[in-house]
Amino acid sequence: MPAAKGAKAFSEGHFCSFISKRPETAGGKDAASKGWTITSEVKSGELTSVGIFSRGEEGTSGTCMVQDGNIAVYKGQQLLGLVYGDTPEADSLSPIGGVIKTQIANRVRIGDFTPANYLSADIELSETGMKVVPLAASENYCGLDVPNLYGKEVPQARALLAKSGWKPSPPREEGDAPPSGHLSQEPEIADCSGTGYGFCSGGYAHKSGAFLSFTTAGDGPATIVSYGVNCPNPK
Repeated sequence: MPAAKGAKAFSEGHFCSFISKRPETAGGKDAASKGWTITSEVKSGELTSVGIFSRGEEGTSGTCMVQDGNIAVYKGQQLLGLVYGDTPEADSLSPIGGVIKTQIANRVRIGDFTPANYLSADIELSETGMKVVPLAASENYCGLDVPNLYGKEVPQARALLAKSGWKPSPPREEGDAPPSGHLSQEPEIADCSGTGYGFCSGGYAHKSGAFLSFTTAGDGPATIVSYGVNCPNPK
């Protein structure tokens, strides 16, 4: 692993300190020893994908404007390859802030690691190499094939999910106030923050008992930036 150029340490409370972590894997420790800041580590068999960056500035709403973001793929302490993006211009951020796990074996996902964590691509991993590919079209949760919802507007997501039996079911408790905000009229929305990134939350229920919760960001238009599925308890 080459040494990080122009690396800077972040003081406690700096927005970039919020996405940095102490490395736990051999690969992460190797990258950290070269001056890289570690954001994430995902193990896939014998391979480890490590999100790293060397520089970052504070943006709005708790955002770390990552500069020089990369994904390093290791086998133990041996660096197998790097995934990197275009060099960001001043006052912009890298689309590569870190890596997250997916539901698909030997496949990890690249995010910018802002509070919204916008996703850009997947990485397919194998013993013979790695390849950057588009986000998976679908993933399996609880035995259900769930379409890719990232970047979709809520009505579009609703139409996709309806094809496989999901229905709007906002996660609200009895007595909760009606949702407010720019998506308050959408049936699956539970609440909106109305500030910063304009986050809204909502959910869908499946007849199997599975529940899909999601978060949107933005208000013109708002798109889904994260989601997950809780599986029903086995009977």
